[in-house]
Amino acid sequence: MIFWAVKQLVVWSIVCVLAVVIWTDEGAIEALFRRVMATAGSGNTAAAESTDDEGGRMLTLRAGAGGHFWVDAEVNGSTVRFVVDTGATSVVLSEEDAERAGLRLSPRDYTALQRTAGGTVRAAPVTLREVRIGALGLSDVEAAVNPALSGVSLLGMTFLNRLDGYEVRGDNLRLYW
Repeated sequence: MIFWAVKQLVVWSIVCVLAVVIWTDEGAIEALFRRVMATAGSGNTAAAESTDDEGGRMLTLRAGAGGHFWVDAEVNGSTVRFVVDTGATSVVLSEEDAERAGLRLSPRDYTALQRTAGGTVRAAPVTLREVRIGALGLSDVEAAVNPALSGVSLLGMTFLNRLDGYEVRGDNLRLYW
C-alpha cells in the first residue's frame, strides 16, 4: 500500500512539473503539438491516383491518425513529409526539410513575417523548383521556411490553389489536376 502511494505521488509530481513547464513556455506548447502531429502522421496517406468523371486526373489521400491528411512529397528531388493544411497561406517547410530539399539559407534570407499559433516569426520566402506527389507535379511553387516549425512541414494554399480543385469527402481528400 505504501509503495503504491509513493509511486502515485512520483507520477503525479512529474505530470504537474511537465504541465507547469509547458503552460509557461508557449514555444514548448507548439513544439509538443508538432511532435505529436508528426508521430500521429506515420505512414503515407496517398491512397490512389485515378481519373475523375471529366477525364482529369485525381489523387486521393486517406486521413491518417487524428483525421489529418499526410503525404510524402518529392521537393526538389528529396522526400519531405507534409500535412495538408488549407489554413496555411503557403507551403511552409521546416528548416530541416528545407535543407533536405537543397535550400541553403542564411540569417539574412529571413525577410518575411508569418503569423503562427505561437506568435509572429520571421520566415524565408523561397521558390521550390518542383513539388511532386506521384504523378502530380507542380513547378515553381512559392513557399516559406519557418525556423519555428519542427517535425512537420505544411502543404498549404500556394500548392492547393494551383490545382483544378480539391475536396474532402469523409476520410478522403481528393486533389484534381
